[in-house]
Amino acid sequence: MQDFLLVYRHLLTQFNEGVLPLRHLLVILQYVVNDLRTNTNVVDDEIETAMADVSQRADELEQQGRERRDQPQTDGPAFEGARRRANRPPPNDFRQVSIFPDVRADIHATAEPFLRKIVIKGAYDDTEHYLDVQFRLLREDFIRPLRNGIREYMAVRDEDDRGRVPGRRRKLTDVRVYHDVAILNPVCTPGGIQHRIRFDVSRLGHVRWRYSKRLIYGSLVCLSSDDFASIRIASVAHRDPEHLQDGELVIQFETDTEQIRLLPPTERFLMVETSAYFEAYRHVLLALQVFSFYERTSETFLLSC
Repeated sequence: MQDFLLVYRHLLTQFNEGVLPLRHLLVILQYVVNDLRTNTNVVDDEIETAMADVSQRADELEQQGRERRDQPQTDGPAFEGARRRANRPPPNDFRQVSIFPDVRADIHATAEPFLRKIVIKGAYDDTEHYLDVQFRLLREDFIRPLRNGIREYMAVRDEDDRGRVPGRRRKLTDVRVYHDVAILNPVCTPGGIQHRIRFDVSRLGHVRWRYSKRLIYGSLVCLSSDDFASIRIASVAHRDPEHLQDGELVIQFETDTEQIRLLPPTERFLMVETSAYFEAYRHVLLALQVFSFYERTSETFLLSC
């Protein structure tokens, strides 16, 4: 009980009214305290004082929120921002959105992705609004370089095919390209089935693989055998600088894993590596999606107590 009250007090201090939807947890704890006070001597003065302080602070925040809602607001940037957000509900639940890019929705999409601005002045509508904004912005932050890089590569390639770009090939800024990629064999690891691949290194003689940031662990790569009409998403699972000199690398497919074993051994892919380091995004995106799960689990645990 002391630990719960300590955590709840910190939440009230950090998030203010954002904690009020969890007020029922405090009510449940009050019932527990009342029952223990009647039948045992577990409840001491320290718990009683902490309980009273937390309840008083929660009452004050609830009253402040009620007064703020009762006060009419018909102008100003906060009201205008709230009106715009109300007019742009999210098209789907962000928890149902894959953290990995989709070829139609993300790579070849003609419309701009659905994004909402971070609230700088005023407050978010609720926790759901905050999580939705952060997830979509963070996801777009690592997908945009991949989308732009693929489009730039296709445009440059088309210009080369038509002979409109004389001299050296233009350097791509958002992706690195690897040609003639072959899937050699599956590799059994504690993390699951991974695959060893080989790519053409004839154009990469200048790369010092031991010190290069190319194809480091966790990097996101995109493989396609049909000019990016379809893509297969993978991440770098293991790199060995000596093997990379021969173009060999171990990757883990993140999408369409069941179809990988059905691919013919002669199929060749073009592989692009995004400049955004995916591993830094992966865990944050997953944590944002499962936040409500932990919230519900904590409620269930307290109710069971």
